[in-house]
Order: sequence, then C-alpha cells, then structure tokens
Amino acid sequence: RATTRDLTTNPNVCANVSDSATYIIKPKPDATFTIAPDKGCVDDRYGVVLNSIYTATPSTAPGSTYKWFLDQTDYNTTPLNAAPYDQTVQTQTFTQPGNHTVHLFVEANGCTDTATAPVYAWPTPIAKFITNPESTTIAKPFFDFYNQTTIADNSPINYIWTFPPLAIGGAVRKDYTSDPKQVTFMADTGKVTVWLTAISEHGCYDSTYRYIKIEPDITVFIPNVFRPKNSDGKGGSELEGDCPYGCNKTFKVAATGFETIEIFVFNRWGQMVYKTFMTDKTYDPNEGWDGRDFTTGKDCQQDAYIYQVNATSFNGKKYTYSGSITLLR
Repeated sequence: RATTRDLTTNPNVCANVSDSATYIIKPKPDATFTIAPDKGCVDDRYGVVLNSIYTATPSTAPGSTYKWFLDQTDYNTTPLNAAPYDQTVQTQTFTQPGNHTVHLFVEANGCTDTATAPVYAWPTPIAKFITNPESTTIAKPFFDFYNQTTIADNSPINYIWTFPPLAIGGAVRKDYTSDPKQVTFMADTGKVTVWLTAISEHGCYDSTYRYIKIEPDITVFIPNVFRPKNSDGKGGSELEGDCPYGCNKTFKVAATGFETIEIFVFNRWGQMVYKTFMTDKTYDPNEGWDGRDFTTGKDCQQDAYIYQVNATSFNGKKYTYSGSITLLR
C-alpha cells in the first residue's frame, strides 16, 4: 500500500515550506503448504511407491512465484517445477526409502518467504527364511526355521509365522519369534506350506513361503539287475552299449528314513554271498555288492540271486523287503 507523510518547517525562523514523500509497503508473500501423503512404504521389487502432493496456500501478494525444492537449501539452484513458477501444486514420486525435506520458496515483488516440511519414505522388509531339514520322515516331523529377513535401515521387525494345524480340522498355528525351533508337524506325508510375514515398525510388510516335505517313514528303492566288472577289470562299463542310459555296476539299495538297514544276498543254493549293515549315520549310498562272493572274493556267476533287506525306522518299526536280483556278465 502507499502512505503519505507531510513535512512543515519552523515558522519562527524561515518561511513556511512543505513537502511530502510516499512510502510503498509491499505485502509479504506466504509460503504455507501441506503434503499429502507425507509418509508411506516403498518397495521397488513390486512397484510400491509413495506419491506425494505438495499444495501451497495461494499467496495474497500479487504476482507471487512458487519454487519447490527437495533436500535443497540453495534456492538459486534449479527447482523441481518449471517456469513460470506459478504452480501452487507439485507432485513427487518416491521409489527408494529415505527421509526428505520439502522446501517452498515464494517470491513477490522482491519479497520472499520460505517453508519446509518432512516426507518419510519407509523401507519394506524383504522376508526370507530357510529350514533345517528341508525334508524329513513322519518318524521325525520336526523342523528348525532360520530367519534371513532384511530391511534397508536395519530398523526393528516383527514376525508372524503361520504353520498348518497339528491335526485334521485343527486351528492354524502362529508363532511370533524370530527363529522357531523344533516345530512339530502332523505325522502325515506330503508337502506342507509355511508362511513368514515380516512387519516393520511403520507397518510396512512382506510375506514369503516355503514348502517342506514329510516323507513316508521309510522309502527303499531296490534295482532288479546289474552288471559288475569282473575281478580282472573287464566287463561292466565296457558293455554299456547294451544299456545306453547307464548300467548298474553294483547292487545298491537306496533308502531314506531309516535308523538301521542290513542287506543280505544269497545264491540259488541258499549260500550267503554278500551282507552289510549300516545306520543312518554310516549309510553310504554308493556302497553296494560288486558281484563277488564276500567270503572268497571270487566273481559270482551270471545268475539270479535272492536279496533280503531289513530296515528299522526311527520309531522302532521294522520293515523287510525281499526279491530277486539278476547279475549279468
């Protein structure tokens, strides 16, 4: 606004003289603004972003310009918005976590005003875990879970584990510890799904799952034919043209879920030509009968032989498997 002031001289000394001066007082611009939303979760893995809108209160000063800055206190640098800087609304997309400060610089007729406000882009946890073991038998349906969840700012995380019921028709189980140990599962075979949800202190969350497998108490695979090398080193692999997909060089029993296992092989006259005993700790899947009599070391002739496999599970249950195995020369 314009203001006029009158000036009059002292009449006792000099003749009256008067003058006036006009002062122009310009209105100061107002840099008040709001941010909505001013906080939120971001996760670039899934395209989760924070879209913030800055809205300035229109200044009462005519000809006001608005310049928006992010984390910048030097208002002579290039602002977020473009000329002619008359935008009272500015949008900003945050894809990475971090705490930021928004600055608004308003200018009108050489007068200025500034304001700041914070924006919080919170990181989302990355949920991850492993199990030990990844599979087991119904005799030992126990698992340990190891949490490998991370978050960019190392802030506190809360966890919710979801386990299937212990019985058909039972309730889903929850666990809120970081690394549940010796979790028991229903004594049934199949593939089971375990979920982990990780929640940050700001409510940002991520979920992941893994399958764990519970095998039958004991599984045993027994071949029915093999072609070993002779004691002179010939045969066996030299004759693989007869079985292009690979021949069994030894009679090996593949088994899981047992505590002990013993294998016997007899010839057609009932004479034992091979035997072995292993526990779950000493079991070697590559160990097998090489086609020689274990008492004499001599090659057994091409023929059909009888085997018997005795296995004991971890819960004490005994299994017996018998049949014939053909030895080829």
